[in-house]
Amino acid sequence: MLGHAGDVEPAGWRRTPVEAGTSLPAPAPLFKKLDDAVVALVDVATDIDAAWYEFTRAPIVDAMVAAHGRAATIDFAGDGDEYEDVGYVALTAQGVPLAMR
Repeated sequence: MLGHAGDVEPAGWRRTPVEAGTSLPAPAPLFKKLDDAVVALVDVATDIDAAWYEFTRAPIVDAMVAAHGRAATIDFAGDGDEYEDVGYVALTAQGVPLAMR
């Protein structure tokens, strides 16, 4: 678990002290690391079970469409209230069956 106490290195984080007055780079999008991790998994998967509330993360949508294009089996559950989200629309257009609650 990450926090102020304990060892964060096993989780892939490292402590880097910053000197006062140092200009910091602009932060990357909050979910970029997560997007990259999910895309890496989807890119090599042949059998995908996925569930999303709002399916709007473009890199993940693109990876799922590409997975369908290479004949990966996709079982996808989504939120019926968000049925018009770009991701749901893209998968439906490609013929991916969606189970919506």
